[in-house]
Amino acid sequence: MEQRLIDAVCKTHNLACGIFGNISDDLGALNIPELSPLVRMAYAYARRFAAAGLYVQGVFSHEQYMYICTVFFSYQVTTAKDACLRPGEDVPFQEEALKQAAELLITYDHRFNISFIKFFGTALYNQGTSFPVLPNGSSYEMAVNVIERQIAAYVNSSLSNNLQVAVTPPPHVTRNSSSGFYAGNTVRVDKIGYLVMAFFVGSFGVHKFYAGQVGYGIIYLLMCLTSFLVIPVLILMVCVWWEIIEALLAKTDEKGRITLKAGFINTRA
Repeated sequence: MEQRLIDAVCKTHNLACGIFGNISDDLGALNIPELSPLVRMAYAYARRFAAAGLYVQGVFSHEQYMYICTVFFSYQVTTAKDACLRPGEDVPFQEEALKQAAELLITYDHRFNISFIKFFGTALYNQGTSFPVLPNGSSYEMAVNVIERQIAAYVNSSLSNNLQVAVTPPPHVTRNSSSGFYAGNTVRVDKIGYLVMAFFVGSFGVHKFYAGQVGYGIIYLLMCLTSFLVIPVLILMVCVWWEIIEALLAKTDEKGRITLKAGFINTRA
C-alpha cells in the first residue's frame, strides 16, 4: 500500500495559537527518515504552509519563515535524488507531493484546499515583506481572514491583467522558486507561429522536388530549417507568395497544365 502523509501524521496538538501551530507541531513529531521521498516532500509542503501561516499570524519572524523555505528547497533536491527521478518526472512528483499535503491540511480546516495553498504561496511570494503581518498574539481566524483577503486581491489582480498575460506568457516557475508549486512549461505563441510557417515552407520545398525543380526544393527546405530567424522568414514568405501569384495568373491548357506564366513575371511562352 502506498505511504501517504495523512496516514503518517497523528493530530495530537492543540496549541493556544491555533491550527497553524497545531499543524507545525504535529508535523514536527514525525520520524522523517522513515518516510518515503514522496511523503517527505509532502511533509515539506505542509510544514512550509504552516510556517507561512504562523508568519502572517505574527508568531514566526520573517527570518524563521525564510529558514523553513530554505529547508523546503533542500527537500526538493534530496527527495528528487532519493526517488531516482528521471528527466520529466520531477513536475508530476512535486504535484503529487502538494496534493498529499493538501489532503492532510484540509482535515485541519475545510478552507485549506489545494487552490488556497497555491494562491497563498504565490501571493506571499509576490508581495514578500509587504504582505500584511499581524502582531504576535493575534488569533488564528484573524490570520486566515488576512490570507483570504490577500488571495482575493491577488486573484482579482490576475484577472484584470489577463489580457496582458495572454499576450506575454508568465515566466516559467522553476522547482527552486519559493512560490512552492509548479506552473509547468509555458509555450510561447511566437514559437508556435514560426513552427506553422516552417511547416508551410517545408511543404513548398517538398512540392518543388515533386515538380522536378530540385534547386528550388533545396532552397525552400534550407530556409525551412532556419525559419526561426525573422529575416529568412520574411524573405521566404515573399518568395512563396510570389510563386502563388505567379501560379494563379498563369495560363493553362484544358488539362490544367501551365502553358504561359503571368506576363509580369515571365513573358516567355
